[in-house]
Amino acid sequence: MALEVTGHLNLEAMNWTERDNLLLLHTVNTHVRPSGKASWVNVKPIPGRTKRAMEQQWSSQMKARCRWNGKSYVLRQPNLFDKATPIAKVVNARKTPQNASTGVEKKRVVVKKSFLWGAFTFERYE
Repeated sequence: MALEVTGHLNLEAMNWTERDNLLLLHTVNTHVRPSGKASWVNVKPIPGRTKRAMEQQWSSQMKARCRWNGKSYVLRQPNLFDKATPIAKVVNARKTPQNASTGVEKKRVVVKKSFLWGAFTFERYE
């Protein structure tokens, strides 16, 4: 337990190991209602843990790591798309970034205004 009879905190008991998390998941799956809500009334605590500690670990950590499939909770698989390559480094990107060179040089256009008639002339250099 986290609090010994002497009143000192046992820090090793506060850390949840992966084994403890799997035991908690199994315990929740044996006492889960059809709606997906865990019933903590008849739960026997894991050795070294209290019901309250189990409820807190489930609600704060484990429930987010699991998904409800209609009958029980199962651990989610890691998402491989979290570490995807940014679009700017992909060869076949649909839109090129603004600062990337496209290989085509810009056309130079000179605009001149006639002094007498107010007409504009455009000269294009390639």
